[in-house]
Amino acid sequence: MGKDPERETLNSSISSSSSASGEGNSTAMSQPKFLGDSKPPILAAVLRAIHRNEQPTGLQLVLYTDTQSMRSRMQMFVSSIAGSSRWKLCADASVVNSHEVLGSLKWGKDCQDYQIAAQIATGQFAAYPAMQTKLEWQKVPSIVQTTTRWLYSFLPGAAYVLGYSQRQQRGPSHQATLVVALTSPRTCDVVLKLPELTIYNRAIGLPLPFPSSPGTPIPIVPPPDWNVFSQATLSILENLKARCSVFQNKITTFNGVKFNYSMPANCYHILVQDCSPELKFLVMMKRPEESSDFTAINVRLASQ
Repeated sequence: MGKDPERETLNSSISSSSSASGEGNSTAMSQPKFLGDSKPPILAAVLRAIHRNEQPTGLQLVLYTDTQSMRSRMQMFVSSIAGSSRWKLCADASVVNSHEVLGSLKWGKDCQDYQIAAQIATGQFAAYPAMQTKLEWQKVPSIVQTTTRWLYSFLPGAAYVLGYSQRQQRGPSHQATLVVALTSPRTCDVVLKLPELTIYNRAIGLPLPFPSSPGTPIPIVPPPDWNVFSQATLSILENLKARCSVFQNKITTFNGVKFNYSMPANCYHILVQDCSPELKFLVMMKRPEESSDFTAINVRLASQ
């Protein structure tokens, strides 16, 4: 009997090149290094409001970054300027390596009341390149819990309408995981694991092509100039480029369709042209009768 692809999809876990992601994550999230000990803030702002016959109120924001080390990091602190208030918000984000980004958000009295931790990792899901986003929380405000329960009640129906499969499956009570696997340049599989529900779907169409090749090895050590945002942007732009080619009697169109065509000699054929009313350019080609190994190209540009 063959393997159940649904069970294989649900039971697979994303693999990252970082072997100590679990323990390292908790350590990094619980005791983040304060960048202010070695770095000056790159941004400091104060938002102040003054009421008549009242003490001034407002917020103070301080932002630190460290991009010189191998592990880039950013920290943001927001606090109340009222002397009696100890409310603070602390945000911390760091790039562990080319496959993993960690983040945490703490707020409340001295940033101790509430906390949400996040992890974004890339790796492989089954045989496909994938990205996993994981959220963990210990305590959140009651308004967030109420809103989440309200949205949770609509989620199964919305998933059914959108064509997603679902399964009642109890998981960690304070954790949500989203896995997106690129099964082809135009399709992806999605698995969303919630505390009491798992939602998944396959072969979801993508609006833009994205490079993928099943089984492609993922480099362990990132290049020195690794930058996830610039690499993602360049990758998308590269796939937006369309190419038309002619090789002997084989023609490949801009949308990747290939076909054979025997071109008559000494007869120009339109290879590509501007389809706008201005007709700004026109590229034609023909095979000279005296030599079938050569191709004559005629490019015409509209005068300005």
